[in-house]
Amino acid sequence: MPPRNRIRQTVVSVDTIGWDEVEVPATAQEVRVKNTGVEDVRLRTDSADSTTQLVIPVGGSETWRLQVGFERYDVPFSLQAVSGTGTVLVTWLA
Repeated sequence: MPPRNRIRQTVVSVDTIGWDEVEVPATAQEVRVKNTGVEDVRLRTDSADSTTQLVIPVGGSETWRLQVGFERYDVPFSLQAVSGTGTVLVTWLA
């Protein structure tokens, strides 16, 4: 029997004041970031570099799968609300 996939989910509250770092809770091959709030959300792989930014619209999501995976305690990206506050559901799949 093949090993079961492990799923970890984290809800991140975001605002416009600063960048909220997202830490990997356990080694994972894939991550899905879904904007569950009422405002667009910015995602950056380097919070100090706007060229690494993408915007996730309300209800939108982004998914990445890496062959080498995400290691526990890594901080692969940071999140920030475009305006107001919001929530983002981050799902890790091992």
